[in-house]
Amino acid sequence: MRISKISLKGSGALNEDALLAKKNIFAVFDGATGLDSYKTKAGKTGGWQAAQIACQEFAKNNAPLFTLAVRANRALRRAMREAKLPFRQKERAWMTAFAAVRVGPQTIEYARICDSLIIAIKKKG
Repeated sequence: MRISKISLKGSGALNEDALLAKKNIFAVFDGATGLDSYKTKAGKTGGWQAAQIACQEFAKNNAPLFTLAVRANRALRRAMREAKLPFRQKERAWMTAFAAVRVGPQTIEYARICDSLIIAIKKKG
């Protein structure tokens, strides 16, 4: 199996993507910043935070992908609460789209949300 990765910065000042390639789990997280201009003390945006938090949860690789997505969502909500942000105001929320794949000996598990795509190319031989 050959894995290729690429991440390109969007129109913002910061690349809000996070990539995960660890053992048998592969994922991309595409962070999106809300309409407010929240930044951490280190200058990181809400979209960057969202992608990193989700990536950390998926990196645990210890549950079905759906469960990891639920845990990531809960961790993201906790982080927004700790930052005293109104997470119920969707236009101000930290967000991330993602696509994740886990390869097993006989199976492939996948999950995705929003516009993140998964492409698999099978090669005979």
